[in-house]
Amino acid sequence: MKPPQRLSVAVQSRHGSDLSRAFPEIEEAVRRLPGDTAVDGELVVWEAGRLAFERLQQRMHQRGAAAARTATEWPAHLVAFDLLRLHGADLTGRPFSERQPRFRRCSSRRV
Repeated sequence: MKPPQRLSVAVQSRHGSDLSRAFPEIEEAVRRLPGDTAVDGELVVWEAGRLAFERLQQRMHQRGAAAARTATEWPAHLVAFDLLRLHGADLTGRPFSERQPRFRRCSSRRV
């Protein structure tokens, strides 16, 4: 029996840089989405009750054990606001009013 295949997950910056290894907690959360799904959103880090952009910037450069450690110290959260692809279907040409209900159903999984 073959072990289950892990799905590919990409956490990308707005410029297309791969940030997946810098944010392992986001990578794991996104795996809960249906296969071949893409969302648009922002990563945020909270510290002392406020958004800590400087912590987010520091995290962007961490990999491996350092990324795992900082994920515990300053966990990132994905604030997703749009559904771009669902089960391989490109939704970007569809009106937001059609994408929004699908997004809500998809995001109700508490990613």
